[in-house]
Amino acid sequence: LWQRCQFHFSNDCTSILALKDRKEVANRLKDLFNAPTYDQAVERRDQLVKDWQTEFPRMVKKLENSFDELMVIYQLPEELRKRLRTNNTIERVNQEIRRRDRVIRIFPNDLSVLRLMGALLIEQNEKWAAGPRYLNMTVYHGIEKDDNSEEAGMLKLVK
Repeated sequence: LWQRCQFHFSNDCTSILALKDRKEVANRLKDLFNAPTYDQAVERRDQLVKDWQTEFPRMVKKLENSFDELMVIYQLPEELRKRLRTNNTIERVNQEIRRRDRVIRIFPNDLSVLRLMGALLIEQNEKWAAGPRYLNMTVYHGIEKDDNSEEAGMLKLVK
């Protein structure tokens, strides 16, 4: 499964709009992304398309083309959705790598880059393993692949 980052999608959509329209569009997209169920998200999308078809045709086309990628999150348990609908976790790790890279600036060889990144990632892994849980994976491990689904990779919650 691949979940497109809802935050970056929202930024992409609002960047093609006039400044005066950005806040309204961002708020409506946020409402769409916060829908409690997939069916309600589809209803909200349909309403957005209806409302904005003539006013923001490029944004509507972008929403229609990306909707399935944005809503993969509804295949996961509700407890995991809020943290996995954006790629903030990955971006935070990348930011830390860039911060350390700026201090060194010039690496003597490729191996020194790998050592630095490896050490940083090991340190981050230890924080995630020993510190407070960002994600409760016991819920995730209660999910299994549904081999009977039409699309490969669909998930179902084991009850």
